[in-house]
Amino acid sequence: MSEVLIRAQIKTELEKVSGIGVVHTYERYSRSLAELFELMTKSSKINGWMIHRASTDSKRETLPLVDRYHTFKITAIYELDDAAASEVTFQAILDAIFEAFKSKNTLNGTALDSEPINIDSVETEEYGNRLFHTAVLTLVVHERTTYTA
Repeated sequence: MSEVLIRAQIKTELEKVSGIGVVHTYERYSRSLAELFELMTKSSKINGWMIHRASTDSKRETLPLVDRYHTFKITAIYELDDAAASEVTFQAILDAIFEAFKSKNTLNGTALDSEPINIDSVETEEYGNRLFHTAVLTLVVHERTTYTA
């Protein structure tokens, strides 16, 4: 088990969700809003998701074991289209993500265990005079590793 493999598996599971856009395994930045929008675009629509490890708590268990608890933040930006009821679609994607991870507590063997995914916030934000749905999700993943004294 490793953080790199866990993060890759999170990406794999996200990409299976119907309606998901482009998924990045790290936070993307650009000084140009146009370039950032390009990074977040799939099928001519801004629909981007980023996975970021926010923290890792560690504790020693019985030698030679160390338990690590990774807190991953998944952030989303989704193009708002009021006429197409994009709010309904975006909320459905969020619920589909919850369902996708609900039974994947070991993330296909890359982790010892994980908590259910949390939807921490769902907002509407303005970037470059355009409106977007945004969300932040949290996934806590338990990894066990060994060390030599």
